[in-house]
Amino acid sequence: TLQLFVSGRISFRATARVIDILAPRLGIQKAPSHQTVINWLLRLAIVRLNHASNLQPTEIPKGSFTNGFIWMVDTSIGISDGKILAVLALDANL
Repeated sequence: TLQLFVSGRISFRATARVIDILAPRLGIQKAPSHQTVINWLLRLAIVRLNHASNLQPTEIPKGSFTNGFIWMVDTSIGISDGKILAVLALDANL
């Protein structure tokens, strides 16, 4: 799922659709919904943020990024009149 989203550069919904098509070959009984894909990636982001102090920055050209990671911030998910802040850190040299 992560490879489809990051490397394939496709949306959450498209990722869920691709997995749905590939489900029989992957041995998956029920493909995840786009919301499940979002939840998986948010959980991954939380784990990566918790271990961010252990990560070593990668070598990238000066001025591109400050610490070797691409930080994605999303506030588009809303509950009632509030917003949820989601942060994902990706290695810039993925």
